[in-house]
Amino acid sequence: MWLALSLSVVLSAADAPVKQEVEPPGREYSVLVPVLENWMVNFALLGIANLIPQEEFARISLDTIASNLDGRQPWRFDKDHIITNQFGHTYHGAMFFTSARSSGLNFWWSALFPVTSSLFWEIALESEAPSFNDQITTSIAGVLVGEALHRLSLLFDDYDNVPAKIMSFIASPLGFANRWMFDRRFDAHDVRRKPRYYAEVHAGALATNVSTGERWFPMARIRAELIYGLPSDPELDTHVPFSHFAANLGFAFPGPMSAGHFDIRGLIYGGRFASPSQTVRGFAGVYGQYDLSLMSGFRVSSVGVGVGGVMQVKLAEQVHLEVTTIVSGVPIGAAGERPAPADSARDYAFGSGGQLFAQLRLVRQPTGALGVTVRSWLLRGSYDDGFATTEMVTMIQPTFSVRLTNHFLLTFEVPITSRRSEVADGSTVNLGVTGLQATLGFTTDATFGFERAVRVP
Repeated sequence: MWLALSLSVVLSAADAPVKQEVEPPGREYSVLVPVLENWMVNFALLGIANLIPQEEFARISLDTIASNLDGRQPWRFDKDHIITNQFGHTYHGAMFFTSARSSGLNFWWSALFPVTSSLFWEIALESEAPSFNDQITTSIAGVLVGEALHRLSLLFDDYDNVPAKIMSFIASPLGFANRWMFDRRFDAHDVRRKPRYYAEVHAGALATNVSTGERWFPMARIRAELIYGLPSDPELDTHVPFSHFAANLGFAFPGPMSAGHFDIRGLIYGGRFASPSQTVRGFAGVYGQYDLSLMSGFRVSSVGVGVGGVMQVKLAEQVHLEVTTIVSGVPIGAAGERPAPADSARDYAFGSGGQLFAQLRLVRQPTGALGVTVRSWLLRGSYDDGFATTEMVTMIQPTFSVRLTNHFLLTFEVPITSRRSEVADGSTVNLGVTGLQATLGFTTDATFGFERAVRVP
């Protein structure tokens, strides 16, 4: 929810002229600062876990460290709740990463910090056996989410008002602290100041109907969307990781079908293409993606790397078509729902597989837009009790938006979600849920993320 609030702060200043600047090379950097901050974060979490909830995993000793090194406690998949494993560890890794980024290190050097700090945590700061999923999620998802939060924090920090500064701190506490302590002398030179972006914040109502019953569940709906580094920007440097990324955050509540989702997909390295007339343009390359979707019966989360691209076609003066496609390999993902063993909180399966993201948007500036988004996951793995499963989750979301004023639009969506689970004994589970959603959105401008449109009175 904080992302929706924070975006609204930036949106309020969206009409101000945006100066495109690139930081000059040769900035200072520090390795010592993130090393000390990473240790501080780890030992602070360990101390809190020891003092307040007195968690068993935090009761470490030389013997527990030795047992994690000599094989007495072999690596395994842990038993934690899905939010702990798929979001908690992701944010843990993001803190390691943003500490390094805000100390002047580039994307690739900063990526070493969540990897090494997570490994140190797994081996030395937990009495439990080290976890495969924690190491992978903290490292890879921490880097992807961390870079997005780092850039988001810088974006807010460039607006000279108190709410924006607060949101900059929330996005990256260590990054904000480092900029304050060292007077921004460690700012990375590979991040453009005030890049072109498009954002929407929505609030409204959602009603869902599960395939197993006839009852509709009404809920409140809040969501936010950010496109950072517009594909139409000719100055976008596709060789710099996450110079372009898209982020979505949303909640539906209250009720038995309450849900939340958070996903990020960013270009790590790519190249641009365009027709001679510039009516067709875009880029393609290597993407990183992270997602977490929590809805009873349809939970799924993954982190992966793949290939994809964005293509924009100018059909008429203010009519645009955009196609986005990303296919990712998923080294570790979580999905499914099954009663957990008595000694475990893991009522879902871990597995590997792949993910597909596809989106089609047709925009008539400044009037409105039609679109459809498809997300699909295929994961093969097992539950904590060893029960093997293949989980297939697909989400299809047709969308129609009509603009009311320059900054407000009305959006209608029909989210459709299906899940098919094939377990080892040959049985299958088939579930489906359909929703009807109407929201009022507040946007940066009337462009829908394309070339500048005529302002609406």
